[in-house]
Amino acid sequence: KLTFNVPPKVPVFLDVTQLNEDPYPGDLPDLATSTYYIKKQGNSLIVTVHNIGCAPSGPFTVSVLCPHGSELKTKEVKSLPGASDFVPKNIDVVFSDLPDHPEYQIQIDREDYIREIFEENNDAEIIIK
Repeated sequence: KLTFNVPPKVPVFLDVTQLNEDPYPGDLPDLATSTYYIKKQGNSLIVTVHNIGCAPSGPFTVSVLCPHGSELKTKEVKSLPGASDFVPKNIDVVFSDLPDHPEYQIQIDREDYIREIFEENNDAEIIIK
């Protein structure tokens, strides 16, 4: 993951070269969600979690946090199968009776128990209009 500033209206050329080969970690799960897959219905939140990695996830948690970061609810999911057939597997996790907030944060595997391909897609937020 790279972060850098690019000046406006100036042509920029970025050349990326791999210096070292990463060791092959084997098949891993990759749990993911995004704002697009979170819906608010009444006082419930429906979060769709995908496993886009090849390996089954094993048990994991999905947490809902308020805007200040304190945990509102956490649910445990037994497992999601791997997508070795190139079709992401998913599950809807429903959180009922949530207090009203202008936004909610979602965190998958908050305690980082699951070794995954990519961790950056485990968090999302939804802003209630």
